[in-house]
Amino acid sequence: MAASPQMNGEVAISAEHLVRRFGNFTAVNDVSFRVEKGEIFGFLGPNGSGKTTVIKMLTGLLPLSAGDAHVEGLDVRTDSESVRERIGYMSQNFSLYYDLTVAEAQWPGTLSESLGCATFRRLEAAPRSRLRHVA
Repeated sequence: MAASPQMNGEVAISAEHLVRRFGNFTAVNDVSFRVEKGEIFGFLGPNGSGKTTVIKMLTGLLPLSAGDAHVEGLDVRTDSESVRERIGYMSQNFSLYYDLTVAEAQWPGTLSESLGCATFRRLEAAPRSRLRHVA
């Protein structure tokens, strides 16, 4: 695949031999990939294939059972707080507090604050006419 003009070979995310176990169950088994800065990357797969688990591992929300992962050069094992300051994650179904406003969702102690997610702060500044609720 040819590199797009925006891609310059700098690594934004690297994952090497990621494994996540829950007891005797292996949810993620030997997953490796690399995402360059400027590249658009997505996970496709059926329910239960480990997509969300990998994302939670990359954001430091779930510890790695094995393997190595870096986001913008930061080790997700040792620098998870710094990683969360640089990455935003919103699950497809935000199951906590459906009636929260954007401002309430970023209030200290809520999910967005614990993730260090700047996405909510950017959304709060957006004109209400540009925002819509998707259920």
